[in-house]
Amino acid sequence: MNKKILIIKHGSFGDFILATGAIKSIKNYFSNHDLYMLTSIEYAEFIKESFLIDEYILDERKPFYCFRENMLLLKKIINTDFEYIFDLQNSKRTFFYNLIIRILSKSIISSSRPLAHYRYNIPSQGSEHVTIGLNKQLSLIGIKDFFQPNVDWLENKKVNINIKKPYVMIIPGTSSSGLYKRWPSENYGEIAKFLHKLNFSILVVGNNNDYNSALPILNSCPEVFNFLGKSPPLVLYHLAKGANFIISNDTGPALLVSLTNTPLLWIVNDNNISLSNKPIGKKVYKISSKSVYDISIDQVKNTLINEKLI
Repeated sequence: MNKKILIIKHGSFGDFILATGAIKSIKNYFSNHDLYMLTSIEYAEFIKESFLIDEYILDERKPFYCFRENMLLLKKIINTDFEYIFDLQNSKRTFFYNLIIRILSKSIISSSRPLAHYRYNIPSQGSEHVTIGLNKQLSLIGIKDFFQPNVDWLENKKVNINIKKPYVMIIPGTSSSGLYKRWPSENYGEIAKFLHKLNFSILVVGNNNDYNSALPILNSCPEVFNFLGKSPPLVLYHLAKGANFIISNDTGPALLVSLTNTPLLWIVNDNNISLSNKPIGKKVYKISSKSVYDISIDQVKNTLINEKLI
């Protein structure tokens, strides 16, 4: 029977994308082990066809006052008898998990949180990219071959895309906690009108929660193709592959589409968060200011012109 390893990674979507390289590095180093992942159902569904993970333990991340549910989850982890546990989430929740596991099992824990057997002390945000920090965490165990984030398994899936080319993708939304990272939707609307006059088809993508941020774009340019709620990761990836370029806020989907190496105009706040979480793709054009609200429509147009994207 193979020995077992657990990887803990709950999210968010962008963080999960950035962790895919570390997950592959673990899989490569421990090739004779069975790899388990503790995650939510949505991320288990996303990564299952990568064949990087052998088994999943689903974690609904119940509030801590749901003591019974949380302890049953930890009991399942402890009883599975993992040789190593790689905490790639490195959160307050996983610190609690690590504490209980450290007391009640012999599993060797890698984490940036206290009580880990192999602890990587993360420097102040902005000092290094997230992927560099994860690689340094893994190196403490002895892993030396590192992989970049990738979602190669999406390449093998076929998606029917019936959009007139050339087309441009716009990602105007953010999570509810990231409102300060949203470039004004009215500005996106003006860019959409400008590009439509240049004979580009315009796609707006996101989930249903992005409707308010997309509405000014839809109103400004009725010809826009509305993919809100119709662009899960697989569709999003293939739409991005076919686009001439993408314009996006600092949001998780930008980290996914950058891996297609389609040119990405990344409109962001110039701060430590954007330094630590820059998309990995080869054609990322960062447009930044202390506040995204200070970035003008002309700055975006000029970047498109200067980079010969239009």
